[in-house]
Amino acid sequence: PVLSSSESSTSIEPRCEMKATAALVVAAAAALQPAAPRRAVQTRRHGFFEDLFGSDDPAKNAAKDEQWRIQQDVLKRRQSKEATNKYFDSVDANRQKATQEQVTKWAFQRDPTQDSLIGWKKLRDSGEIGDLKTGLGTDGKKREGGLPIPLPSFGLGGEAGV
Repeated sequence: PVLSSSESSTSIEPRCEMKATAALVVAAAAALQPAAPRRAVQTRRHGFFEDLFGSDDPAKNAAKDEQWRIQQDVLKRRQSKEATNKYFDSVDANRQKATQEQVTKWAFQRDPTQDSLIGWKKLRDSGEIGDLKTGLGTDGKKREGGLPIPLPSFGLGGEAGV
């Protein structure tokens, strides 16, 4: 609009000030409003530290408590010289027993008067040796693998793959 000589530019200023004041009041009122309720976000824990400080599953907590008890027993045994000696005596006895069982089991291989293949077949028929063709062990579980061979991370190429 065109201003007449009777109107001055001062009549416009109060209107601008009122608009600015109204904008400030609206902004202040919005700032004082309570924030909209946020939904609680629960972070999932994965990996090594999962359930480190407890779990909702009682079975996991019981297993963790059992491991704690075992660890405390090991620490007590290490602090007592008598308990340590007793433990290592039992380990040595178990090793000697296992060695003697292996020597007795495979003694037929050292006997020059007996065919080793016949002795091996007897052990296999009695179930003391697992089946090599099917890969089943003496407990009936399948045995897979053998010696792990580390491979280069860049692959072998050729027939072995990339």
